[in-house]
Amino acid sequence: MRDLNSGRTLQSLAATTFNAAWFARCSRWLAGRRGGFQALLWAAALNLILFGVFLSWATPVYETNDDLMMQSIASGFYTGHPDAHLVFTNILMGWTLQFLYATWAGCNWYFSYLIAVHYAALTAIAFLVVSRRGGWWFALLYIGFFLVVEMRILLHLQFTTTAFLAGTAGLLLLVDGLRPGHPAHWTKVIAGIALASLMCLIREPIALLFGVVAGPFFLERLGPAEWRRLLGTGLAFVGIFLLLHGINRWAYQRDRAWAEFSEYNRMRGEIHITPLAKFIPQAAPEVGWSENDGWMFSKFYFSEQEVYAGELKMHLLLDKLRFLARTEPAPSWTFSAKFLFLPLIFIRDASTLMMLAILNASWCVLAAGAFRRRCLVALLISYGLFAMLSFYLLTTARLPERVAYNYPLLINAICLYWATGFPNLNVHSIRTRCLNALFAPSCRAKVLRLVALSLFYVWAALYLFSLSKLAQSLWSANASNRNLEHISHKILGPVRTLMPDRRLPVLIAMPFDSVLEQSIFFWPSAEKPPFYLVPYGWITHSPLFNQILGRHHLQPYSLSLVDRPDVFFMMETRWIGPLRIFYREHYGLDIRFDMVLNTNAMPQFEDCKLHLYQAHIVDYKTPIGKAP
Repeated sequence: MRDLNSGRTLQSLAATTFNAAWFARCSRWLAGRRGGFQALLWAAALNLILFGVFLSWATPVYETNDDLMMQSIASGFYTGHPDAHLVFTNILMGWTLQFLYATWAGCNWYFSYLIAVHYAALTAIAFLVVSRRGGWWFALLYIGFFLVVEMRILLHLQFTTTAFLAGTAGLLLLVDGLRPGHPAHWTKVIAGIALASLMCLIREPIALLFGVVAGPFFLERLGPAEWRRLLGTGLAFVGIFLLLHGINRWAYQRDRAWAEFSEYNRMRGEIHITPLAKFIPQAAPEVGWSENDGWMFSKFYFSEQEVYAGELKMHLLLDKLRFLARTEPAPSWTFSAKFLFLPLIFIRDASTLMMLAILNASWCVLAAGAFRRRCLVALLISYGLFAMLSFYLLTTARLPERVAYNYPLLINAICLYWATGFPNLNVHSIRTRCLNALFAPSCRAKVLRLVALSLFYVWAALYLFSLSKLAQSLWSANASNRNLEHISHKILGPVRTLMPDRRLPVLIAMPFDSVLEQSIFFWPSAEKPPFYLVPYGWITHSPLFNQILGRHHLQPYSLSLVDRPDVFFMMETRWIGPLRIFYREHYGLDIRFDMVLNTNAMPQFEDCKLHLYQAHIVDYKTPIGKAP
């Protein structure tokens, strides 16, 4: 009897413990709707878990060498002391990073600040999800947003996408804090403005792009009736943008050298990797360049001041290129129908995410109910703006993947926000409506059912295909990043053998984004590598670049690289011919490049792909174009 009663007691306890009511209470506690500080704490905790799991599994790196170069400037890798002139990021952010690196050089503050901005922006979005709706369904929707949208830009960190993400989170906080018919929620408004300001600090031009593409959603949320709030928010944003722009401009214009470089770099940026670049061979004689000089410039090597430096020279080149572009318009500048389907225009992951954004938007419009027309109009206008901006950027400048990726990021974020406000969006109502539609007896309903099922299967197939493409891309990229991290631990071995004494070699990096340069990301900030690096690209002719040359006694630049035992060219073989022509044309020197290190012939270092050369004078000749 006692055993029987004991068994019934255990059954009763189990029924009490695991019944539906207990599970519902746990669900509400874990993923229920919250407000205020509780919602913020829940969002912060959820993102702490997601970021922790991601960073423990993945190996993020910078998408482009721009971030690596700005990290090297801020940390003092090039010059030996931290500097605030990051060029593409506001001077206020540069001063902050400079202070942090000077205080404690052992931390990679540049990487940490990008991760912190991502965490803050995602926490703001998660906060809105749980405070507006809550529940497991929307918690899973947010996790899906993180996996589909955020993982890629965390794996390929880049300051442009980081700025856009901060602006997106700020936009959502602003529209939620200024909801029509409700008193302004000033905490959300201030937080939104702070994130929008952070966007301006990180990448100023992105703020202008964001202001255009976010307009339709902002108008849809507030509406013309709330014109005072619209006007006030717009004026506040414009005022903050102008203030930050003014501070940054003042910081660069107060120093004549930085002012001249800023203008030089602005004009150079209008040429490289744009439709104008194809006319460089024709425009080169206008500034006294040979065909070889123009080719080297187009490949981002323009370090010799005597040949390439000068604001006036760059102005003449840009004017000539624009004239040639007007007289010989590129055939691709005509609008075509493919611009109406952006996945065909975008490349790689941006194309895949744009496809997922279109599929998510179609689901969002279907589930919008009474808000369907508003959502559809806002999405169509936004998509039209994306198409026009893509066409404009492709034909007048360039549309890199890091910029294209921002469009679907915004669409997915907007759809997630909208979904939290749909009154009838829950699992039970969706299941009920689907079952009613499937088993409706009328003939018309059967036809509609057949069409709906067909569309659903197409939608599901496209969605699964796009998800698999994105997952495969991320898996492959992460494997490549891990391999790079593995190489970074051993690549310094061959470099240490270059100099027999205690002197450090000076490596002249030629444009090709070498494995050694990429490996810098993984090295501790406080450790000094066994070499000095002279960079290439947009930092050329800046006061920082001149400091680097002065530090290593590389003036005059090109001549100082010849017959020096501590100077090594880090380059591919394709650069040997153009460099020999360059020395022959400008200095009358016949130069021989001797390979001193080739890791391809070293089995244990074969994957380092490190090729180092030294330049030696073979013979003196008359420079081309000069009288003997």
